Amino acid sequence: MHAKGLFIPYIFIVEYAEASRLTSVSFYILSVMNGGATIGRIVPAIISDIYGRFNLLVTVTSLAGISCLALWIPATVTATAVSSTRDAALVIAFGIVYGIFSGAFISLVNPCVFQISERGQEGSRMGALNSLV
Repeated sequence: MHAKGLFIPYIFIVEYAEASRLTSVSFYILSVMNGGATIGRIVPAIISDIYGRFNLLVTVTSLAGISCLALWIPATVTATAVSSTRDAALVIAFGIVYGIFSGAFISLVNPCVFQISERGQEGSRMGALNSLV
């Protein structure tokens, strides 16, 4: 997952909810995603010490993409002119799940760069990474 593509759901989720007439969740969905991202930035950092930083980074990146396919697209397909509880539940579930996995991605990139860098080169490699992204 490219870092620019990581934020597309954050940018469009509110407009999507409004366009789908899910007015009951459109105001809160971005906060739900950010709440999930808070959890995703803390918990995976602890888990990565057990399972490995790169292993977890690949896993959460894959799961973030899968959550778009498994939750956001079905909510898009089933959205009708009248908002339904199922559509709202799918959007909220997507917000929580994607928030957790995208937050994990953000928190795991830096430790991965530090893991492959020699002492004294961390700053230049972080700068190169951020310049490329």
